[in-house]
Amino acid sequence: MGRLSDRYRALANLRRAVQLIEKSRYFPLVVPEVGTNVAMATPGAKSVDDIAAVPGRIVVIEGRARAVGCPWFGASSHLARLLLERMKYDPNKLGAINIRFSSSILEAVEHVAQHRSLVISYFEREKEPPEVAEVEGKSLPWGLRQAIENAGGKIPDIVWDSGGVGKEAMVRIFGKNAVDATKIALAVAKLVSKQTS
Repeated sequence: MGRLSDRYRALANLRRAVQLIEKSRYFPLVVPEVGTNVAMATPGAKSVDDIAAVPGRIVVIEGRARAVGCPWFGASSHLARLLLERMKYDPNKLGAINIRFSSSILEAVEHVAQHRSLVISYFEREKEPPEVAEVEGKSLPWGLRQAIENAGGKIPDIVWDSGGVGKEAMVRIFGKNAVDATKIALAVAKLVSKQTS
């Protein structure tokens, strides 16, 4: 029963996060070209199937952020694998979201992180070894390990990279749950809207 109730709670939290995103008039400012995904793991998640996300991601339609599919388990491989890797260092961080990278977004991220005492770090895709790049699903866990190294061993709450060949630049935010991670992303989006207005 415990496993079922964990899955139900994870799904409910993720759906709430998606509602917050769809209601926000600022969020479209930070949606990447490939779309945003938001993920929520069950406690002690061991595989991608233990992590709920949005199939088809969240995209901008007629100026609003919209989920393409209904949140479900196993719906994301990229963000889910990264979240699994992050949980090895802190099993209490069960949520993650990705947003667009730009210098103005990074500025807003740094501002929000400072106010919330969050650790930011980065990795450089050009330093990725070929044996990592060639294997599907290895890049982001490698990137997280690099980000930890770049943060002097601290476990980052926010990890960015400026992209590479065929890879869009991206910011990834981790939280206690999907709603927590989403609220950080929404705070960033609101700041970005002030910069552009």
